[in-house]
Amino acid sequence: RPLTAVAVPLGRARQKARGFNQTEEIFASWLRAHDIALLPLLVRTRETAPLYEHTRAERQRELRGAFAVTEGMDVSGQDILLLDDIMTTGATLTECARTLKRAGARNVYAVALTSEHL
Repeated sequence: RPLTAVAVPLGRARQKARGFNQTEEIFASWLRAHDIALLPLLVRTRETAPLYEHTRAERQRELRGAFAVTEGMDVSGQDILLLDDIMTTGATLTECARTLKRAGARNVYAVALTSEHL
């Protein structure tokens, strides 16, 4: 089965202000080199507070229900590579993976460019 990639989506305000998703930019050439499609499989359902000074439990509460599978996208039976630029506690990746699995993804793998521990 082919692997499909998705970057953790930014909130609308951050995406608009920045004009791009840095995670998509960071991984773009690696994905092309490995012939892995990057698709917008996830959206943020609401803006979330900045999480950099929060504990894991606070992050989990803030992120609960903050992601959804993009309308019209079907992840059923797919193997998905979830990408993020930084992982601190894993709460964002966990919530995104939970969303994809609930929508029927077969396997969800995660890769972060770097990690930071609280």
